[in-house]
Order: sequence, then C-alpha cells, then structure tokens
Amino acid sequence: MLDPNFDPLSELEEQGDLINKLIQHHNNHDGILVDLSTQHKALVDLLRTDRAKIVHLENKVKVMSEMIGELYADRSN
Repeated sequence: MLDPNFDPLSELEEQGDLINKLIQHHNNHDGILVDLSTQHKALVDLLRTDRAKIVHLENKVKVMSEMIGELYADRSN
C-alpha cells in the first residue's frame, strides 16, 4: 500500500525553493548589516569630529574668559 500522494520529487523541489528563499533572505540580511556598519562608522567619525570641535571651542571660550577677566581687572585698577 503506497501512499498515492507520495511525490519525493515535488517535496525536493519545495525544499529547494525554501532553501533559495533562505539564501535570498540571508543575503539581504548581510546587506543590511553592511549598511548598518557603514552608518555606524560614519556616526563615530561624525561624533569624533564634533567632539574635537567642541573641545576647540571650549578652549577658545576659556581663553576669551581669561582675557575678559584680565580686561576687567585692568579697568578696576
């Protein structure tokens, strides 16, 4: 008594289709990871640049504050 619905070739083709879909999704996932790592690197570079600018401006403000302090000290004398 053989099962009349038994079709190993059809089952193999279904499995092949599922494997191809899995490969496509895996490739899409890899592409997303590459995009994400590229964006992360750009963000880190931007943060590094902005932090350097902030430190530079903080130093300028410190120097200007000292100059203003000295200017007011000279005027009070």
